[in-house]
Amino acid sequence: SRLFIVRFIKNNEQFCRYRVIVSKKIYSKAVSRNHLRRQIYEAIRISSHSDEKKTHFDLILIPKKKIQKTSFSFGIIILQVFLIWSAIKLLFDTLFNFDSLDLQLLAVYGLYWAGYFLFVGLFILNIASVYSIYTRKKYGYAIVISYFVFSIFLMILLFCLSLQNFDIVKQLALESRVDRGLSIDAIDFITPFVFSITFFIILTVHGLLLLYVFFKKSYFNRV
Repeated sequence: SRLFIVRFIKNNEQFCRYRVIVSKKIYSKAVSRNHLRRQIYEAIRISSHSDEKKTHFDLILIPKKKIQKTSFSFGIIILQVFLIWSAIKLLFDTLFNFDSLDLQLLAVYGLYWAGYFLFVGLFILNIASVYSIYTRKKYGYAIVISYFVFSIFLMILLFCLSLQNFDIVKQLALESRVDRGLSIDAIDFITPFVFSITFFIILTVHGLLLLYVFFKKSYFNRV
């Protein structure tokens, strides 16, 4: 990323851990460094969404000096952190994990490879969206919109397939936690109702970001 140095690695915990490091080379005053650090942490809090089936990792974000010269609003920072987060999760959860829950679910319906290439396409759009935010050209708007529309489509597809045979979803989640040496007590709390609530929360986050991009079309016209 042009604004961040990103370091990440998988961990064996049941949660993700984050660290934001702001160098004195960016802001000499501690107040300014802390303000930027709080903004980035808030962006991570708003944009990150973890659920039972996802891999957990440690993430370090180190802002570059170029961030001083940007005129990005807080909304753009949230959008950018969200896209970086999503790209990392796609790599860990699907592209580098051929036994991921999403792919196993698609395999039940004979859609394993079709699903895998759909995720590859989503990852390409994800990276292109990150780049488009910095180029600020007209085509960037279409790319970011396409990413969110495609992402929402995949989410709805997986949600519908999950509800069709929810017992398989619970079994796959159980096997995943056993393989990772995690407690299986939480499996009992996974019900269609809880699953649906979680889905609609995540869908709402994506929908709000899509709406934000829609109203920020002028941002992608470089001057």
